[in-house]
Amino acid sequence: MRMNTDHNSSHLDAPAIVLGQYIRNARKKRGLTIADLADRMGRPREWLNRIELGHSEYGGNKPATQSDLSTLIALLGEHMEVGQEEICRLGKAAEEKFESFRMSTKTKGRNSAGKLTQAEVIIGEEQIGKAIVELIREQHSDAVIRNSGIKGAGSYNAVSDTWKQYRDSLGEFLAKNPNALFKRVEFADTSKHLQLGREADERLAGGRDMADVHNAKIKFHKHNPLQMHVLIGQREAIIALPQSSGQAGSNMALLVRDKLFVEALRVWYDEVLWDSPGENKMVRFSDFDGSFEEIQKMYGFGG
Repeated sequence: MRMNTDHNSSHLDAPAIVLGQYIRNARKKRGLTIADLADRMGRPREWLNRIELGHSEYGGNKPATQSDLSTLIALLGEHMEVGQEEICRLGKAAEEKFESFRMSTKTKGRNSAGKLTQAEVIIGEEQIGKAIVELIREQHSDAVIRNSGIKGAGSYNAVSDTWKQYRDSLGEFLAKNPNALFKRVEFADTSKHLQLGREADERLAGGRDMADVHNAKIKFHKHNPLQMHVLIGQREAIIALPQSSGQAGSNMALLVRDKLFVEALRVWYDEVLWDSPGENKMVRFSDFDGSFEEIQKMYGFGG
């Protein structure tokens, strides 16, 4: 179950954003990723990503025109096998939305950087897992993906199938895209949680030898009170609250697709979370066993 929490803070940008939402919804109904549809259309993934994020076909932040609408809706019909009746329905609904936005009054007294923030509240572990996997698959080949791996009280003691799929997708992405980079801040409060962290890091190999994992950086901190899962991509981020049942994953998450917000989140991650003070150790994939022995001693778990 997903709930849209979009708020109209700028009627000038609204048409392009609504158009992007319709394209995104139609694409996802047909089980297509951005990469799938971009390949079918013979267009760069970046181009389609910009459309879905609310930019016009011709670049910049200007609103989509009726010409854009006609062109892109037609592309849906050609490349997504949408019937003429569905195309007409999408076009009519979009035009109605456009008109309501044109007639609306711009919200005052809110610092929104003059644009609409696209956000979704995602409910249910399976839906969150799907959103996480989709986020990973939509990243570019040179993406820097940031993540927090918090294993402690109120976190989990077992790994669900949904969470395993996420980890496998991440490992596959890193193996397929050697120029990408994955950064994870990890914390564990018991020896069992440390073992779960190790198992998660092993999956980053994606079928490679551990010594060949050059595009992942994992930093274990001895003290990290953050009890929240964060996954930050290039233009989107998922913030998920851990379950209290002791299982991996979450039942509630927020997916944000907003350039300014994601940029701010990246700065927070790099300058506050990644570089937070206190004792920490990096995982050395070239000496995986040895580095985890050092991390275990850092935590005082013995061994």
